[in-house]
Amino acid sequence: MRGYTILQWLTFFMLYCILGWCFESSYCSLKSGHLQNRGFCHGPWIPLYGVGSCLLVFFAHGHEGHLLYLFLLGFFGGTSLELITGLLMNHIFHMRWWDYSQNPLNFRGYICFFASIGWGVMAIFLMQV
Repeated sequence: MRGYTILQWLTFFMLYCILGWCFESSYCSLKSGHLQNRGFCHGPWIPLYGVGSCLLVFFAHGHEGHLLYLFLLGFFGGTSLELITGLLMNHIFHMRWWDYSQNPLNFRGYICFFASIGWGVMAIFLMQV
């Protein structure tokens, strides 16, 4: 699987889930002024970040030096994954875990342009570090 073993992929997944939880919880805590435990899982992990990051590593293999490709892959891939995940979670659990409706250029509050830029920048960062 693109040069990695199953154990390495599982390690990547868990690491990215935890790092995503740290990033999102820190960002939302700073923004709100009080500690927030983000995500719907018990424990410090958000599977959306693990799935998205592993897909990024898989599809970016061989293109690590192409910054525009990485940005566009993160921009469109992350946005698509966020939209699909948001719609599915709302349909299955009848709850919303995030809402971008107050941000400009959003689609039904599930995705927004500025978050998409963030996915693109994070893709470059992830593949360059």
